[in-house]
Amino acid sequence: MVSALLALVVLVACGGDDDQGVRFEQGRLPDSVPRDFPLPPEATIGETMVDTEHDRTEFTLTVESDLPSVVQFFTISLVNQGYLVDRSQSLSQTTWQMSFQRGDLTGEILISSDGGAASQAIVTLNVT
Repeated sequence: MVSALLALVVLVACGGDDDQGVRFEQGRLPDSVPRDFPLPPEATIGETMVDTEHDRTEFTLTVESDLPSVVQFFTISLVNQGYLVDRSQSLSQTTWQMSFQRGDLTGEILISSDGGAASQAIVTLNVT
């Protein structure tokens, strides 16, 4: 499910073009992510995308925690790292969306769960 969501986000972000400024990787946090960006300790990094032309970075996480715990982690950790959480809202019983900013960095986190003990998150970071 996360792979399909990331593919859709990538197509929208890149307009579907085969852009030379876009790099894809897996299993490693891109260098464009701030070193102090909070990550749950039990998170596994999945697919990543860096679009240097549009100053956009996206990555997926799998977290061995339920949805409320992951939302709580990001809410507290982002604020503790100096981010302003602009919006944090439930989209459904199994999906949560957050937006945040700090300086010239803005971002969104889409967290979803199948209702079990694991959650997935898609993190999008933009430098304005």
